Amino acid sequence: MQRVDRPDLTCVLQWYGMGKEVAIECYGMYHILVSRIYLNTGIAYEDHRQYELAYDHFKQSYLINVQVGAQGEGGGSGSTNVLVG
Repeated sequence: MQRVDRPDLTCVLQWYGMGKEVAIECYGMYHILVSRIYLNTGIAYEDHRQYELAYDHFKQSYLINVQVGAQGEGGGSGSTNVLVG
């Protein structure tokens, strides 16, 4: 079985950061796209065993999903059943 290398975290974070800036500029903070970027950034941190940073991003994704659902702008991404502490 071949080993699959993970992309460099710095590069991934740079791309997600640029995408998040553009999404927030275009749609505002409370949009499903911004939530997805936070979710994917959390996954990238989790893949690199940085669990506290991953949790922070998962939590932010959840909070955006809750706000988007409250505004009636299309619901959430399905991650709203996560407990937030």
